[in-house]
Amino acid sequence: MENNLQQHLQYQPGSRIPEFHLIVAGGYLGLTAFALLAAGWIVRRTDLSAG
Repeated sequence: MENNLQQHLQYQPGSRIPEFHLIVAGGYLGLTAFALLAAGWIVRRTDLSAG
């Protein structure tokens, strides 16, 4: 019995690349903000100091 699988690819135009870069950069910015907030919360909760 054959598998009737079909692959569908849809390419985006090159003019949309900057838009995708902004989406990825926004995701990294969100992750960075979350990591900084989590680190600050942990430092305040455990009374850690940098010295």
